[in-house]
Amino acid sequence: MPFIHPMLKRASIFILAIQCVASLSTFGQKNITNVKLSLGANLGYTPILNYGSDHKTALTLSVLGDLQINNLIGRIQYSPVISKSLDSKHFNDGSALHGSLGYSFEISEKTSIPIMLGGGASFISYSVSVFGSQGDTFFDVSPQIGLIISPKYQINNFMDLQFGARYFKGFKVAERSRAINLGEISAGLMFKII
Repeated sequence: MPFIHPMLKRASIFILAIQCVASLSTFGQKNITNVKLSLGANLGYTPILNYGSDHKTALTLSVLGDLQINNLIGRIQYSPVISKSLDSKHFNDGSALHGSLGYSFEISEKTSIPIMLGGGASFISYSVSVFGSQGDTFFDVSPQIGLIISPKYQINNFMDLQFGARYFKGFKVAERSRAINLGEISAGLMFKII
């Protein structure tokens, strides 16, 4: 049997769990009247990007997908850090993958505010150099849980303007690992597929 990285296994199980929960939540609903599938992108500013005791700010460029059935909403979001926006000599690369489930509160005909609980992980690679040498590259992963508040405004029948605020608390996975905490505000566009 080929070796499968443990984080890949965990991510696959997590995504399957989200799909099962979404399927079970709709199974009991008799009146499914409103189904929306949207894909989009947003630009985020992370005033909280903590790796252990190292505190940074950065920009992220996220791709995401929402599936909404009536007022229940699920989201998958991948958020790589724009490396050049992070002022660090040691940081090489970073990203986050989160799945979230929640409820969308309809404020008006064109405005809604989804509030979701989520989980996932942040991934980071960094270099440790001594006296200006190239140094060794290290990788770390931090499982996370958090909250997303994501107001949307419908521009037309096919596009929404979306804002977001999210905070994810990270946890250590090993003795030499560090927790990665992520706080972000963002704005972007969502395009309706269904």
